[in-house]
Amino acid sequence: MKLQFMLCTVLLYGIATAAPRAQEPVAQRASINITDPHHGPTLRHYAISVPSTYKHGVAMPLLMWFHGQGDAWPAADTMKYQSLGEQHGFLTVYPRGYGDWHGKDRAGYIAWNVGLLDRGLGAANRTCFEDTEPTCYDSCKQCSRCSWSTCVDDVGFIVKLLASLRKEYSIDADHVFATGASNGGMFTHHLAARVPTMFRAMMPIYGLPLFGMLAVPSELAGVPILQMHDRGDETIPWAGGMTSDGWIYESITTTLSVWARVHGCQSSVKLRGVNTPFDGGNQNFECQEYKHCRQGRVIQCFFDGQHGAWPASGQIEDIGWWFFAQSMKGGKVPN
Repeated sequence: MKLQFMLCTVLLYGIATAAPRAQEPVAQRASINITDPHHGPTLRHYAISVPSTYKHGVAMPLLMWFHGQGDAWPAADTMKYQSLGEQHGFLTVYPRGYGDWHGKDRAGYIAWNVGLLDRGLGAANRTCFEDTEPTCYDSCKQCSRCSWSTCVDDVGFIVKLLASLRKEYSIDADHVFATGASNGGMFTHHLAARVPTMFRAMMPIYGLPLFGMLAVPSELAGVPILQMHDRGDETIPWAGGMTSDGWIYESITTTLSVWARVHGCQSSVKLRGVNTPFDGGNQNFECQEYKHCRQGRVIQCFFDGQHGAWPASGQIEDIGWWFFAQSMKGGKVPN
């Protein structure tokens, strides 16, 4: 898929971004060393934003944001949640993917490993058409004709990163949330499938599993999901199927129907509308959900736009925290 474009001591230094809004904390960049099974000793990077209300010893929720393939990092447009974290009192963490291409970690190639090769070459080769042009990263010892991303152990990186952060900060382990866009949204799905107890709730944004790669283990039954997508997407179409560059995706309908089955939602009925504070507007926000789920909630939201669209008004960030906050004690999603 070609989109447009052990632990060491943590080192921190400020990130140059656009001028912060009032009281917006400055995200700090950090690095950890890990031993990657596919790439050997590897320096991995992330950034963290700590709200001014943080007090060591008082557990605080944490939100992880996963960028898209080739996105600039660090940059203001890939670090969207620190103002919200300051306002509502949660830590925000921005892990960086890996771009191992021709012997270097190249910024323009940073991406997330979504497990393309985990099920073997046969399954990988069914995620694209035969004339698709692959990209074989250095860490992929054997590439599929559908290869397009890194093969480093990104799941292991995030597991070790979260363990490191829990030693450094007072984190509410029961309220760790995940969101990400495009390849980052795909990785959110993959990470939840591989480590289903990691997140309290998740919101992938215009990111869906590749064809045949959808997995929703039973341990995710209590993990709410809100799948956000633009209506006009041609890079990762919400309706699934083949894209112009040759890759094949699962649809939102297929993806969320599996989630709904795991959550014990009422089957064979139309989704009902969900009223949110963000409905309508210039990009026509609208959400629906599956009915009568025994555990968690399964919601889809759409807005007008193309792949990569991000409303300047901050609706996506706001609706994300609106959704995540419902899983906090006493929280409830308005009907």
